[in-house]
Amino acid sequence: MNTRRRVAQLALLLIGALAPVVTFAAPDARDVELVQRMTLQEKINQLMLLSKGTMTGPDSAGRPQMSAEELARSGIGFQMSAFEFSAADINRIQKIAVEESRLKIPVVFATDIIHGYWTVFPVPLGLAATWDPNDARRTAAVGGLEGYSHGQRWTFAPMVDHPFDPRWGRVVETFGESPLVSSDYAVATIQGFHRSLAGLPGKPAPADFGVASCLKHYLGYGAVQGGKDYAYVDLSERAIREFHLPPYIAGVQAGAPSVMPAFTTGTGGVPMSANKHLLQDVLRGELGFDGVLVSDYAGITEMRNHGTAADDLDAAVQALRDGTMTVDMEDGVYYAQLAKAVSAGRITIPEIDREVLRALAFKRKLGLFENPYVPENLEKQVRVSAANRAAALDVARKSVVLLKNDGVLPLATARKILVTGPLADSRDDMLGPWHARGRAEDAVSLLAAMKARALRAAGTPVTIDYREGVRLDARGNAVGGDEPRIAAAVAGAKQSDLVIAVVGERQSQSGEAMNRAHLDLPGKQQALVDALVGTGKPVVVVLLTGRALAVPELLEKPNAVVHAFFPGIEGGSALADVLFGDYNPGGKEPVTWPHGVGQLPIHHYDPPNGRPNIPERGDYKAHWLDEPDEPLVPFGFGLSYTSFAYSALDLPAELGRDEALTIRVRVANTGSRDGDEVVQVYSRPEVAHAVAGKRLIAYRRVPVRKGESVAVEFKLPASALATLDADDHWTLFAGRYDLLVGGSSSQGLAGTLTVVDMPRAVRRTADAR
Repeated sequence: MNTRRRVAQLALLLIGALAPVVTFAAPDARDVELVQRMTLQEKINQLMLLSKGTMTGPDSAGRPQMSAEELARSGIGFQMSAFEFSAADINRIQKIAVEESRLKIPVVFATDIIHGYWTVFPVPLGLAATWDPNDARRTAAVGGLEGYSHGQRWTFAPMVDHPFDPRWGRVVETFGESPLVSSDYAVATIQGFHRSLAGLPGKPAPADFGVASCLKHYLGYGAVQGGKDYAYVDLSERAIREFHLPPYIAGVQAGAPSVMPAFTTGTGGVPMSANKHLLQDVLRGELGFDGVLVSDYAGITEMRNHGTAADDLDAAVQALRDGTMTVDMEDGVYYAQLAKAVSAGRITIPEIDREVLRALAFKRKLGLFENPYVPENLEKQVRVSAANRAAALDVARKSVVLLKNDGVLPLATARKILVTGPLADSRDDMLGPWHARGRAEDAVSLLAAMKARALRAAGTPVTIDYREGVRLDARGNAVGGDEPRIAAAVAGAKQSDLVIAVVGERQSQSGEAMNRAHLDLPGKQQALVDALVGTGKPVVVVLLTGRALAVPELLEKPNAVVHAFFPGIEGGSALADVLFGDYNPGGKEPVTWPHGVGQLPIHHYDPPNGRPNIPERGDYKAHWLDEPDEPLVPFGFGLSYTSFAYSALDLPAELGRDEALTIRVRVANTGSRDGDEVVQVYSRPEVAHAVAGKRLIAYRRVPVRKGESVAVEFKLPASALATLDADDHWTLFAGRYDLLVGGSSSQGLAGTLTVVDMPRAVRRTADAR
């Protein structure tokens, strides 16, 4: 076994992966026989993922212009399912494939199910704010079942890119900046999708592989320069190993059958679609992945734009030969060029056969040869069902983060409340980007939820007034005429007991290609908040975003700030429950918030330096003249309507390299409400062979009843303390380690332990002698 494979196994211990690696190492004899019967073009067709119609623009590299029916009849292996298709449509097209195509091979229908299908849950970054991976499992299970009822058998999720810069629009689709949290959520998402159909009567699909998952985007996509989507990526091997690779290790170990390489460049400046080192040496070699690689949308032909392929023929050769890319998504490069590549001697038939067998094994594992059709009556049972909506509400509540509160929340005495802000009456913006077939009409705005909740208030009736305040266009830009709207909101505030200002980003400002050079509040929203604060009335800000923002004034001036990453169809109800105190918020931030863009990049794991910012160093130290070192909001931070106290931290004084590490702490609820606390454990070696930052090594969301305390215990392998050595290998150094156990990355109980070479049992025997 090579060194890197041993390193990967150590990484698996670090991230706690749960299930065996999926492999298709032994081809099914039936698939071998099918391949032997195929013409070259039929083999190529099995490697294509296409949707009906045509693409436009420079990426349409030989893509066939066919209807969905024609694609099925010609033996195209995978189809991107059109939004207007129903289960009956899917079955009709599938019937063409299995009855009218020459080889009778079923089609895999695919789409993106990122945070729900019809029942839209919080965006992935919001899921991570619950700090409970089971919420990702529930979201995927619901999304998988609803998607399956519409014919979907493959989804391009989970996305486990490491969000290096919040200006990047796709931060909203990540699980935050901790490799550990991202790994755990990846595993949970995969399990949720794969087991989403286990309870269906008649077993129309495998119980453990109902909707196939796809890890994306391998590797380093989140490190695009300047936070600009599709831009160049230049990563060190160290950054790859420490931050970007761990969730893929966890996902492969959990059984992910497919991986999507990124649009962007990888090591050596080679685009990921053909990056031999990261795809063959690392993914297929070290990690043992033998499943399907699927290009991102038109990613193969885009190698021409990168300047690493002379033409589409060159791109096709590189993708298959160097990238071992199984499925070409949408651009038509394989369809138009692979036969030419074989004729030119640049690609061999066995290389194509290898990928066709992987594609067929994928279909075989989905059970499509035995059960190619989906139940046509299932949609009515599952589409935004009462149970699914209840799950969406529960997860949305858990995702809400209380960033500031001077005691004005929860609402108790206010009887006349002004609700204002451009997002207050918006249902669309609750959904967030990539909401599949989610509909605004199924969502609840905060204004509607507040009005409904006011009707249920006990005692003196609560009245809700609404003024728009300011307006944002579809892209989040200011709209003329805000001054009179702000004046009207101020007038309404003066006649109210309390103001709730619902501000933030529009959903259209997050997601693919939706990058922001500035991270302040769009439009004149800050001016609205300032004017409201100027009335002297209590002001509560409800902040909706798809990323961390740089908004120090927004956190400083109001009485309270409640934050949610786009929380889904039940987001308004969840936020109203939090505001009125029907639910005690317990979410924590999964990313670090900067004071200003000038602080970027800033994370909880940032390593130390040789000239720390301490008074003794005078001017010659690592600091800014015009910004503090500290973040605006630290990673892992979130308040509650109650308070928690930590005590009795128990660590072993010494720990052998091969021993289990047990960490115990007591958490007391010292307030007047039941609540949830997320207990977090961070570690860092005092001395190592290479610079090492603080790492999250364990966490757990724990309910604690008022006036009570609970003992929280973590059992980890000693390898959880490992850091990268100077050769970028995970290494557990002997020596002292600093640990922090608390409610965020910036505060808690500190302790130390010493890792020794000799196991405890051997030490006891030696001492006895």
